[in-house]
Amino acid sequence: MLKRKWLMLFLRVAISGLIIGYTFKLMSDKYDGLGNALGHFLSVFGGVLFVWIFPAFLLHFIGMGLMSARWKVLLSAQSVDGGYVQLYSINLMAAFFNNFLPSTIGGDMVKALESKRIVGDHTRSIMVIIIERLTGLFALAFIAFSAFLIKGIKADSSEVTNPIIFAVLIALVIFLIALFSHPKISGYIVRASGRFLPEKISEMLEKSISALTIYYEYPRHLFIAVIISIIFQFNMVVYYYFISRSLGMSPGFIDFMSKAPMLIFLLMTVPSVNGIGVRTAVFRGMMKFPVPIALAVEVVDIGMRMILGLIGGIFFLFHKRGGRVTEEE
Repeated sequence: MLKRKWLMLFLRVAISGLIIGYTFKLMSDKYDGLGNALGHFLSVFGGVLFVWIFPAFLLHFIGMGLMSARWKVLLSAQSVDGGYVQLYSINLMAAFFNNFLPSTIGGDMVKALESKRIVGDHTRSIMVIIIERLTGLFALAFIAFSAFLIKGIKADSSEVTNPIIFAVLIALVIFLIALFSHPKISGYIVRASGRFLPEKISEMLEKSISALTIYYEYPRHLFIAVIISIIFQFNMVVYYYFISRSLGMSPGFIDFMSKAPMLIFLLMTVPSVNGIGVRTAVFRGMMKFPVPIALAVEVVDIGMRMILGLIGGIFFLFHKRGGRVTEEE
C-alpha cells in the first residue's frame, strides 16, 4: 500500500513536471531562448486588470457557500441537522489540505472525517462525498451540453458544434439522469456496464449506487443537491472566465462555457500535483490562449487558491484549539 502511494505521488509529480517543462520549451522556442520566454511571461502580469481579479476571488467564497448548502441538504436526507456555519468552516479547512497536499483528495479526507463526527457513521459520511462528486459530474455535463445546444441554435454562431462531442454529451447526460432516476434502473446500468468496463470503474459505479440508495427515498433532497451543483459548477466557469478577462483575453462566454467544464473535469481526474500543468494545457490547447497567458492563468488560479488555503489553515488552527465549530439552529 505504501509503495503504491509513493508511485502515485511520483506519477503526479511527473505529469505536472512534464507539462510545465513542455510549456517552457514551447515558449523558449517561440521567443528565442528561455530568458526571453520568461520575460514575455512576466510581462503578462504587467497588464493584469484587477477589476476582474477581485470578483474572481470573491467567487471562491460564494462557491464555498454553495458547497456547504449542498452538504447540508445531503445530510438532512440522513436526518442529520448540520449547522451551516460549521459546514462552511469545514469546507474552508478542506481547502487548506487541498492546496497544501500534493493531490485534490486531501480535502475529501477532512470532510469525510468531520462528516463522520457529525453523522456518527463512517459509511454514511463517505456516501455524502460520493454523491457530491456524482452531482458535480452531472452539473458539468449539463452545463457543457447547454452551451453546445445554445451554440448550435444561434443563427450568428461562428463555430459549428462538433456532432461527436455533442452526441457524447447527450449520452452522458442521459446516462447520469438514468443513474439518478430509480434504483432498479441504476442497478441494471451497473450490471450491464460491468461486463465491458474496467474492474476499477465497475467498483466505483457500485459504490456510487450504494451511496445513492438512501437518497432515492428522498428525491427532493437529491434534486436540490443537483440544482446547487449546477449553480456551483457554473460559478466555477464564471471564475475562470473572470481570470481570463483579467489577463486581457476576451473569449466568447458561450464558447468558454462549453469548454471550461472539461477543464474542471480534468482537474478532478488527471493525476497531478494540485492540477499544476493541467490548467495550462487546457487553456493552451482547448481555449487557444497564447502560451504565456495560459501559464499565467494557472499562476493566478493557484495563487488565489493558496490564499484561500491559508484562510482555511487559520480556521483549522482555531478548530484544533477550540474543538468543533457549532451553529445554534
